[in-house]
Amino acid sequence: MGYKLIMVSLLEEENRILKVKAVTRNSFTQVAIDMLDQDVSTYGLDITALNTQQNISVIAIKTKQTLISTDLKDAFGSMLPEQTIETIQSTLQVSCIAVTPITSRGAVLGSITILFSGKTKEEVIVAEKYFIDTYADVIGVALDNAHSFAEKQLALTQLEEKIGDLEEAYRKEKDMMDILAHELRTPISTARNAFSLLETMLKSAQHPDPEKIASYAKIVRTNLQREIKLLEILSLIHISEPTRLR
Repeated sequence: MGYKLIMVSLLEEENRILKVKAVTRNSFTQVAIDMLDQDVSTYGLDITALNTQQNISVIAIKTKQTLISTDLKDAFGSMLPEQTIETIQSTLQVSCIAVTPITSRGAVLGSITILFSGKTKEEVIVAEKYFIDTYADVIGVALDNAHSFAEKQLALTQLEEKIGDLEEAYRKEKDMMDILAHELRTPISTARNAFSLLETMLKSAQHPDPEKIASYAKIVRTNLQREIKLLEILSLIHISEPTRLR
């Protein structure tokens, strides 16, 4: 396969720019790269712009078909000066150029651009098109796998975050239950102690102090009322969230 250069470009979904991502590096391509006024990775093609609609890269992406031309300007005319394109074509002795869309699961991910030397357009169609399409399919699968891996990594990160959220929620609920348990024990203990003192006083004293009796009785009553309120709160929580207090 007498190719001079293979270039892979990927479509950036957010702005619909076809961006150059990889170019074969050898003595031939380095000559062409040296003719550019900026790094090759900075070049891009806006597939929505009016002046790019006749570009074979744009047409290949929109039709999902391999397109072949004998003029480099058909592919690079929207990105490079005409004189630069002509110089590259003559220096590399490019006879034709093929652009094939890279697809995966029906979606277009980008394109492969191949520059041929010493082959006619018809020869490329007959002898090289199968190779070009296969090469594009292989890259499409590789990109899809990379995307799937990135999605899995993202899902794993999100899962770890959810686990962290659940652990935090469990910790807060445990803290709340510890507080509730303490709050439930406190009034019962206070009422029990007051009742014990009252019982002891009534048994031992011939003439119990009415003020002390009233004071102890008030302590018992107040704390029992507090306990009842706490139990009512727990009952409401159980009604609204049945599994929470299991």
